[in-house]
Amino acid sequence: MNRTVKSGILTTIQFLTLGLLLFYNDWFAMIPLLLGVQFSGMILGLWAILEMRKSRLNVTPVPLHDSVLITTGPYRLVRHPMYLSLILILYPMILPDGNLLSIVLLAIFTINLVVKLLFEERLLKERYTRYGTYQLSTWRIFPWVF
Repeated sequence: MNRTVKSGILTTIQFLTLGLLLFYNDWFAMIPLLLGVQFSGMILGLWAILEMRKSRLNVTPVPLHDSVLITTGPYRLVRHPMYLSLILILYPMILPDGNLLSIVLLAIFTINLVVKLLFEERLLKERYTRYGTYQLSTWRIFPWVF
């Protein structure tokens, strides 16, 4: 499959499931601890966006031809802080209610996110010669886990 088509499909699934999750659920957790997790996810996401200003922000996994590899800020610890921020925001929002539709959408979102990041890492390794070294010193999403 063409990388542009695959990128488009993965990005569409991500935004479609994200949109449905936001439409069908309250955006903020009612449990203070989970709300704190969500806010930490928001802060991480904003920090990652600020670091990405050094490159060209791209929502698809295909790196732009004039982009640069960012390895500072949250990217020093995890290679996909934006994905981690989405997980930290969505999981506390969805799991406490136990709504079956939302849990299925969250599962689809998560599986798609993992497939998308594996695809993206392959493309980044092709694009940046030092990406392999960067992979050795960082975690994909969760420090000390994955």
